[in-house]
Amino acid sequence: MNADKIGSITLAAIAKVPGATGLNNHMGSSFTENYNGMLAALKHACRKAASKAGVTFYERNIFLDNVKDVGAIKYQLSKAAKIARKHGQAIAIGHPNHETLKAIRQWVAENRGKIRIVPVSSLRPKS
Repeated sequence: MNADKIGSITLAAIAKVPGATGLNNHMGSSFTENYNGMLAALKHACRKAASKAGVTFYERNIFLDNVKDVGAIKYQLSKAAKIARKHGQAIAIGHPNHETLKAIRQWVAENRGKIRIVPVSSLRPKS
């Protein structure tokens, strides 16, 4: 596809999610290595394109639910918390499935406010 086609597909996808403050590339690792394609598609999905486009870039630290199990997901949340304690913040992503949501609710209750879960837009961008 050319840059215009990639851009129009990207804009159409963004329009489907009112209120979205960003994008997450979950699949397509090969495409994310294509600098011109990424610049055309997202203008911020890789550090070099982000810098050139003047767009904020974030990178996840932990993927929560490779294993759809509440205990495993809570373990991943604990790993994210350890990173956050060390670096001041961490980004964890997952799917909106039953196990992930249940694990997050349980972990938040057990955590008792020691670590706050906030939207990524409130975090410092990656430098």
